[in-house]
Amino acid sequence: MSPIYYWLLVANVAARNAVPLVGILFGGWSAANVVVLYFLDTLLSLGVIFGGLAKALSPSNGTFAGRIRMEITCAFVALLLCTVFAVPLGVPVGIVLATSDFSFTAALSDRSLRIGALVQCAIAAWSYVELRRALASHSPSDLRLKQRFGIILVRWAAILGACYVGLYFGPNRAVLLLLVVTYVAVSIVAEVAPSRLLRGTPADETETSGRGRA
Repeated sequence: MSPIYYWLLVANVAARNAVPLVGILFGGWSAANVVVLYFLDTLLSLGVIFGGLAKALSPSNGTFAGRIRMEITCAFVALLLCTVFAVPLGVPVGIVLATSDFSFTAALSDRSLRIGALVQCAIAAWSYVELRRALASHSPSDLRLKQRFGIILVRWAAILGACYVGLYFGPNRAVLLLLVVTYVAVSIVAEVAPSRLLRGTPADETETSGRGRA
């Protein structure tokens, strides 16, 4: 890849991921709503992977009733695992929101937040359908699901780190902006250099291949 093309790619990725940040700084967007949508996107992304893996590991059943039971089981597994992950991933963010005068009740009546949530759900549903199709002819390792899962967790781990840093300095609405900046920065790295983001983690492809050769 030529240097010019590489930097054009980086600029495109940076511009796309920075849209929420620009909206907050210059468009009057709610930083709290953006953080909530980031959290929802994280859980939905995990749910897509959980549901896809549950389907891939389920025994095939040709009957209509069997397929229905399988779909319900996959959805239940995905929902259960997302619920388990939601607690440790969401509590620190919830504390930051609470200390920033964020009203969960008012958020539910916010039309822009509801539309954003519906868009996230629609994107997740499409991603799940695409993953199901891909898993019909490829293995989870071929689709790098472990790396995709690792990126989601590492990105949110950065958010949690920013939460603790922000809470150390006390309640401040600027903490929400810090969370958005952190998410944007890590998302850019995840797209441009995912191997660097995962370096040293269980999802590191280098370590995985190294153990496989040992």
